[in-house]
Amino acid sequence: MEKVLKNQEIIKFLTMEQLKTFIEQQEMIFDEVRLVDIATTKTYYLDDQQQICVKPHACYEFWNRAGKCQNCSSAKAFTTKGQVTKYEFIDSRIFFVISKYIEIEDRAFVLEMISKSDNHTLYGAQGQSQLAKILTKLNARVYTDSLTKVFNRAYYDEQVKGIISQNDGIMMLDVNKFKLINDTSGHLVGDTVLKELAKVMLSMTRSCDSVIRYGGDEFLIVFRDISEIAFQKRLYQMRDAIRDIQLVHYPDVHISASIGGIYCQEQPQGSLIEDIDKLLYKAKQEKEEVCYEVMNTGEKDEKED
Repeated sequence: MEKVLKNQEIIKFLTMEQLKTFIEQQEMIFDEVRLVDIATTKTYYLDDQQQICVKPHACYEFWNRAGKCQNCSSAKAFTTKGQVTKYEFIDSRIFFVISKYIEIEDRAFVLEMISKSDNHTLYGAQGQSQLAKILTKLNARVYTDSLTKVFNRAYYDEQVKGIISQNDGIMMLDVNKFKLINDTSGHLVGDTVLKELAKVMLSMTRSCDSVIRYGGDEFLIVFRDISEIAFQKRLYQMRDAIRDIQLVHYPDVHISASIGGIYCQEQPQGSLIEDIDKLLYKAKQEKEEVCYEVMNTGEKDEKED
């Protein structure tokens, strides 16, 4: 459903007149052409004086969303300095999106070119709404963990890794003494623990956030566009909510988790998994505690409970 072209030749516009001409050409083909600033989610247009002006709405509002898209093709295009194509859905409507990294007078943007697909441009006789249902089900099957019903590791590797942005928070947690629970109470109880844990995490996240089963009893949560204070509170709220889980059929089983967290004050460079894994390990050494860092340019500010 999505194609990423890396190492493409970067389009550079030396003048606004060149950009204006290019956009006018694309507007003859696409229903919507816009410039997106990935760091701020602002969208821009060229006014009559050929100046770049900001639109009053964030880029994700076009898709009827309240926050950053989980699977942002433009963020991927920006990160890879390439081109990403995908289908996007609003209810039963299907849109074809091309996101391409460009530079305008040494300023980086992503150019989004969006076309609304109709029954004549889609393939087969099943029609637009039926195709949307098929693609949605296929996407869910590929990226959903069968036990907990949250996203799986493949979703992180293919859709999240590399597009963590400024003002995002990443939480990693795992269940304390989970092996002991499996060994003494059985794997059925262990599965129940993981499912109840997933329910708690989903109840404490927004639609723009991602809950991911990273492996075994280890989970990642990506909080999009959140303040540092709110993220810090959510770390401890999550720890306490997990402690409050009660298994109706297994009252002797008590659940707790260790949590590592990183808050991105600036656009992060590369993967944060190694850093957050170290914080999680430190939290486990401290016994059921929370360790987190604030990442900013050139330094880390480490904190713990």
